[in-house]
Amino acid sequence: MRRLIAKGLGGRALRAWISVSGIAVSTMLVLVLLGAYRSVSTGIGEYLGQPGADYWIAPRGTDNLIRSSGLLEPGILDEIRKMQGVDRVDPILRAFVRAESPGMQGARLTLLGIQFRGPDGLGGPAMLIAGTMPHGQGEVALDRAAAHRLDTRLDDNLSVNGIRVKVVGITSGTNLLATQFVFGDIDADLQRIVPGVSFGVIRTTAGTDMARVGARIHARFPDIEVMDRDSFTANNLREIGAGFLPMLLLMSMLGATSSALLVAFLIEGVVEQRRASLAVLLATGATTGSIAAGLALHVAKLLGFGLLFGVVAAHILATVIDLLAPVIPLRYAIADLAAVVTLLAVSGLLAAFVPLIRLKNIDPLEAFRA
Repeated sequence: MRRLIAKGLGGRALRAWISVSGIAVSTMLVLVLLGAYRSVSTGIGEYLGQPGADYWIAPRGTDNLIRSSGLLEPGILDEIRKMQGVDRVDPILRAFVRAESPGMQGARLTLLGIQFRGPDGLGGPAMLIAGTMPHGQGEVALDRAAAHRLDTRLDDNLSVNGIRVKVVGITSGTNLLATQFVFGDIDADLQRIVPGVSFGVIRTTAGTDMARVGARIHARFPDIEVMDRDSFTANNLREIGAGFLPMLLLMSMLGATSSALLVAFLIEGVVEQRRASLAVLLATGATTGSIAAGLALHVAKLLGFGLLFGVVAAHILATVIDLLAPVIPLRYAIADLAAVVTLLAVSGLLAAFVPLIRLKNIDPLEAFRA
């Protein structure tokens, strides 16, 4: 009986492969969006959650690095540095800057400039893939994607807001898609752009109760924001997700819908164009349930191949982009793969349920009319 059902479903290989291809493209689309968001959010978490950055302090009304405003008076950091339980306080100056590579005429990028107390101060890049941390005047560490877009390599010169600097380090995990990071020493010439500091990064003394230190700072300076590492990281992830998650949800729904429609279209075609064959099966004793099971197995195979090809294609795409043009970072997680597979598989199976119900409308007598 299974052979007869398989034969009844055969002969439509082109249509089946078109459906598999559509499911694969939908899978890859959703995975790529998830991978891009995962990469950005992971990079932000690794940067802001570095060991030693126990507290971030900021002007009132500023709770994240992505969209910040206002400046702290440098004297506040000096006073916090003297407080009990505080081991180290380093300033951070954040500003958007214009970067231009002398080697590429007209090529400009707006980057998120972060100045910290180099080379080993708090708030510097979490990961260098080449070179060293910037130290002193005229040195910067540039994000890998920004370096690619500016055709800039290690030890090349770069113009940042009209100031000539040298790229001494290439960073990873500092790509926000819309912009990338560039790091410099806060004692460098770039400090002249803006007076004051944007944030303070505090490292508490080992063995000290961090919560008590934070409460003490907040009580001493009620007009500034005092955020522990986890809260500050969560605030930044919220800001990233505010623009990313709605688009991700929309694309996921469109991907699931397209996959469901492709599966429904294929099974509807099988039911309508193979009515005579299905009627013969019914006339020879096959039950509607057994035929529905055969069709459902066919749907499962289509979904399985489509999802598998989509996952493989997404990983190949990530590798190609990373090697040739590391502008869009893609990082996949098992949870993302499971979510995409579940979403598209369930939507496809549900879509196939409607044409499967129509099997009840096939009269076995149609076999004799055929």
